[in-house]
Amino acid sequence: EGTTHDGTALGRFHSSHFAAARDLLHGAAHIEAVCVQPVAIRYSSAHAAWLGDALLLPHVMQLVKGAPVICDIFFCEPLVFDRTADRKAIAQACNQRIEAMLAATSLDQSAAKAGADSFTHASAPRPVAAPVAKQACNK
Repeated sequence: EGTTHDGTALGRFHSSHFAAARDLLHGAAHIEAVCVQPVAIRYSSAHAAWLGDALLLPHVMQLVKGAPVICDIFFCEPLVFDRTADRKAIAQACNQRIEAMLAATSLDQSAAKAGADSFTHASAPRPVAAPVAKQACNK
């Protein structure tokens, strides 16, 4: 997304963030494609979100002094970005993959929280994206 918010919903995915991949391919004729790795990060508590104009150091201090926060990181299947790739389509595909991954794991997380006490974090098995063949990302 490239922005901060409370994390209650996915924000807008900015296609301009994929300009680095486009620029690399335009400047390096020997590279045919690169991979874009969609990653979702989900915190167990809303107070972990660093919002807008909030100062970083006070936020970090609040996190350190507060209750433990669990961070789940989900790696979705990578996307191949070649010279014909459309940045807007790639941004939309990243959004869709992350949205699907979070939706698929939200039921698991809800069930795990229902069985966990305040001192432990139980996790149900999470779906893991299938690995992409190495040649698909190293063209």
